[in-house]
Amino acid sequence: MPARKPKHDPQAALFADFDTPVVSLAARVAGLRELGEKLPASVRMGTSSWTFPSWEGLVYDRKYGQDDLTYEGLSAYARHPLFRGVGLDRTFYRPMLTEDMAQLAERVPGTFRFLVKAHGEVTRPPETGESGSKFLD
Repeated sequence: MPARKPKHDPQAALFADFDTPVVSLAARVAGLRELGEKLPASVRMGTSSWTFPSWEGLVYDRKYGQDDLTYEGLSAYARHPLFRGVGLDRTFYRPMLTEDMAQLAERVPGTFRFLVKAHGEVTRPPETGESGSKFLD
């Protein structure tokens, strides 16, 4: 996933000393910190994606646009005390470049994990008469 170009904001320089995240967690998530600390490190819970705009108030502090969540939401999601992993559904449709995976890994702690969904060519049975499928091969 290529890095998103920052939106041009002529007043952004006024706040250059502040490290304000683009996407923030919901206030209620702080109440889950203690529960997250009690979970064994080997327990990894997560969801199929981090880009659900309807998580306003549940995971994220407000409603964000799809672009903000796609490019900036992963860092916030990875700070959720119960989410220690997330699925990469897009790998079902086509393989990801190593560079794209590395960019995602840079946005999360080293203990965070990605579940890479198997490519559809491997998991879908072939249509009648279709050749070249690698179904369960």
